[in-house]
Amino acid sequence: MRQYYYMIASLPLLKSDSPPPFEVEDLYYSCRGNIQDADLALLETVSLEPGDSAGFEMLKRWYDWETSLRNELVRLRSQKKAADSDKYLREGDVFPGIPEVAREAFTQESPLSAEEILNRARWAKLEELEAGHYFDMVKLMVYTLKLQLLQRQSRFTKELGQEKFGAVYDQIHEDIQNAEKFGELS
Repeated sequence: MRQYYYMIASLPLLKSDSPPPFEVEDLYYSCRGNIQDADLALLETVSLEPGDSAGFEMLKRWYDWETSLRNELVRLRSQKKAADSDKYLREGDVFPGIPEVAREAFTQESPLSAEEILNRARWAKLEELEAGHYFDMVKLMVYTLKLQLLQRQSRFTKELGQEKFGAVYDQIHEDIQNAEKFGELS
């Protein structure tokens, strides 16, 4: 596996509780000319959402773990709604610790608290996958995933949450008024 000493050494440290130092697109731009074109193309496909591992064991392990987490959340949500979860589940194993993380997140009062729990678990898994990789493609892929996670987290703000809630509330209120106006509610 190729080593990218200069590229990786020039990247700022990522911390799970800090805002992203730059956007993922800026990382790709920095990599142009500093890593092989094929590696850059691969890096641009790396995603927090399960997908094609392109033959990389680390990516396969990440995607399998993330699928397990998502499947467990589907099971919990389906149980709560008394719905059949089978049509929403993806093929994959249940990883140790996933049911507990999902259950803890699921019992939170606020969606933000649940996301924070899930993101801490994701960060810990990425740290585990990164172990022993210092200047190689695995390190760059994990860095990309962590940066995507930080970017995603940075979009969760109280103001945006209140704005979205207000929009949903206003729409529901309008729907109720329209239903009453047309005699659909008695």
